[in-house]
Amino acid sequence: MTLEIIPELQTFLISILPIAGIRISIPFAVTVLDLSWQNAFLISMVGAVFATLIILTFLEWVTDFLKSHFRVFRKIINYIFERTRKEKGRHVKKYGYLALAGFTAIPLPFSGVWTASLVAYLFGLNYKKAFFSIILGAIVSASIVTAVTMTGETIIENGGLKLVGLLLLLVLFYYYLCVNNNDNNKKT
Repeated sequence: MTLEIIPELQTFLISILPIAGIRISIPFAVTVLDLSWQNAFLISMVGAVFATLIILTFLEWVTDFLKSHFRVFRKIINYIFERTRKEKGRHVKKYGYLALAGFTAIPLPFSGVWTASLVAYLFGLNYKKAFFSIILGAIVSASIVTAVTMTGETIIENGGLKLVGLLLLLVLFYYYLCVNNNDNNKKT
């Protein structure tokens, strides 16, 4: 007997994972699970909201527990807090919640709701404002990922994969020429 998980639940579970998140859940739901882009977007956003709420709600409790029960964690956590606030505090104070939204909006690894929630906690930002900033960024990120997914799917369906391969080869060739040109300039 195999356990089969419905596509919507799979999408939700992927969307709450730290590394994967929206960046993986939407393309996976559309291309592998055959969900509509609207369902993939909506379910992934529900997952992002859920993850953000859980992190912002329980992170302080978890760190307090670790600090109070394990001396090693207390030293590590205090070191991380002091160092990070000292080095990056001025940037957070200057740009604040807008930076948090912008950081979350970039659909790259380590820039999703998990990291933004950690940043909000680390710098002691107001959780309610941080939550709305993070969700705003997640909406932008999900929109970008959905657009790229749908564009890629359309290109593949219309035989444009050859065109994408050709463009990739041209970019690599251009890069090769630039690197060789820079190497030749250094020799002279």
